[in-house]
Amino acid sequence: MRTLTLSIEPQLFPRFPSLRLGAFVALRLDRAATRLGATQLARLYRTIALRHLIPIGAYDIDALPDPVMTCRAARPLTDWFVPRGARPTDVPLRPDLVVLAAGATVLSWGRNESRHTCLCETTRNAAFVTEAIADAQREAAFAALDDLRRFLAAAGALTGPPAFVDARQPSAELECESVRNCQPGVERP
Repeated sequence: MRTLTLSIEPQLFPRFPSLRLGAFVALRLDRAATRLGATQLARLYRTIALRHLIPIGAYDIDALPDPVMTCRAARPLTDWFVPRGARPTDVPLRPDLVVLAAGATVLSWGRNESRHTCLCETTRNAAFVTEAIADAQREAAFAALDDLRRFLAAAGALTGPPAFVDARQPSAELECESVRNCQPGVERP
């Protein structure tokens, strides 16, 4: 995959006028997982999320069915979601839910992650996504992504610059190819 697009459907802005998503791509996570351990990698991004009081989701780029990740309202009749650690009937989709999806595959909603796109022991390339609604959360989201990028780069992963989307700019591209060409352990600006 050369690029990954992050977007917000405009229909969400009347309900959440200050909604903002931030994301970055990390490639060669296998290097970081070798140093940190796959379980420690998951603990790392969750610890940083807790430290900044901001949600961070992690998604295996190679498992995404579509290179566009969109924050949108759930579509229960057409969306597909298999939650990690639960049955689909345990966490049913409703049209009033806001989800992050790649095509008809729901990646997450709330604290529920997809079993098919979450990080696992074979994940090599990932996207880390955070969301903010209030202005104070925006600063925390930026700081959390920055901390996570630095930790992953120090552990040997290749990290790209963060991208942010909101009402002014509802779509942005995350360049995977430019990240692939940088030096291991060196953070991209």
